[in-house]
Amino acid sequence: MTVGRLECVWGIALCVLGVVAWRLLRSAVRGL
Repeated sequence: MTVGRLECVWGIALCVLGVVAWRLLRSAVRGL
């Protein structure tokens, strides 16, 4: 159970970081 939960948490964290990084990259490109 704990392993599954940890994997789920890591997956969500990676998804959130990916979306934030994508938005920052797009905003940076627009700034340039």
